[in-house]
Amino acid sequence: MVLLALATGIAVASFLFIRSFVPFLLVMCLYATAQCGLAAARQALLAGLVDRAARTGVLAHLQSTLNAGPALGAALGGLALQYDTQEAYLAVFALDAVGFLICTTVLLLLPAVGHRHPGRAALRPDHARLVSGVRLVGRGHGAVGSRCGARRRRGAPAHR
Repeated sequence: MVLLALATGIAVASFLFIRSFVPFLLVMCLYATAQCGLAAARQALLAGLVDRAARTGVLAHLQSTLNAGPALGAALGGLALQYDTQEAYLAVFALDAVGFLICTTVLLLLPAVGHRHPGRAALRPDHARLVSGVRLVGRGHGAVGSRCGARRRRGAPAHR
């Protein structure tokens, strides 16, 4: 899971340097693959760590937190659009990449989870909130990229 978060951060950071279609397409494939892998790993982790009876509530809590991510990303993308400069767009991508690196660090700091017996909850409420926060930041990144990417296709200032 940590490597997938790191790969996502690296993919986002590379958008600061990519200026042609084929490398952009390759990095977007890496980004999408890492994001899907993170989602699968998260679901498997929750299935293994959260008691079946509590799983729906935990997933609902995580999803409600996750829904705030695109709003955060849209706000940052909107700020970049407001300033409409190359520096603003690159700053948002840089902030996005730093956010993923912070998420990776947070994941590294979480306690290691050994093999658990099904039915025993291992995520305490504070850990669930921490994972929710990581997901919130992660989801905001996709929204940032889509807003800034759309603006670049519509005539954002060229890279010099």
